[in-house]
Amino acid sequence: MSVINIEDRVREVLAALNSHDPERVLALMAEDAVWINPNGAFKGKAELKRYIDWMNTVVRDFTVTLSGVGIMTKGNEAMVEHEISGIVEVEPVSFLSFCAYEFDENNQVKILRTVFDRLALAEQGTDSWLSKTIVHQV
Repeated sequence: MSVINIEDRVREVLAALNSHDPERVLALMAEDAVWINPNGAFKGKAELKRYIDWMNTVVRDFTVTLSGVGIMTKGNEAMVEHEISGIVEVEPVSFLSFCAYEFDENNQVKILRTVFDRLALAEQGTDSWLSKTIVHQV
């Protein structure tokens, strides 16, 4: 195993996601990688590809931009704060996200856990005062 800079590898993953090329993303994932996020748990490259394809379809012009503390690393793990933006149907969306990465001995993503500000996302999907009030009550 060659030693790589984990921060550089995270930047590669983010660039791959921003490329909208599922194969480029999958090349950085272990065969048995797991991506857990609010949409579910996706295990192995076949499920990851289906999820990435779905994500690229639902959120057009999907872009990940580092924000806040950016990338913090420790050993083979990284924590990342970033903003996700894109177009859902015809509306622009933008929301904060945090990802915890764990890399394997081959420097590939083994586990990726993602959480995002679902309240901000839900609020962007509402257009009336009543809808916004209900979202804030949840």
